[in-house]
Amino acid sequence: MWWIVAAVVALGIVIGVVMLVVYAVRLYRQARAVMTEAAGTMKHLETVTELLGQIRIPDRQLDRTDVG
Repeated sequence: MWWIVAAVVALGIVIGVVMLVVYAVRLYRQARAVMTEAAGTMKHLETVTELLGQIRIPDRQLDRTDVG
């Protein structure tokens, strides 16, 4: 009779471990997807920054009548 109790406890432990592994895999996949998206966003921002750096804006001198 004690072996039935031991089998149920062992089964519960196995199910718990499997659930933890499935949860960890889901978190890993989600984190990887977020990091991939973040890397793409960073690449986009680098491109935009590079393009903005190529724009030359002429310096304007303020007319003294505009002050005050």
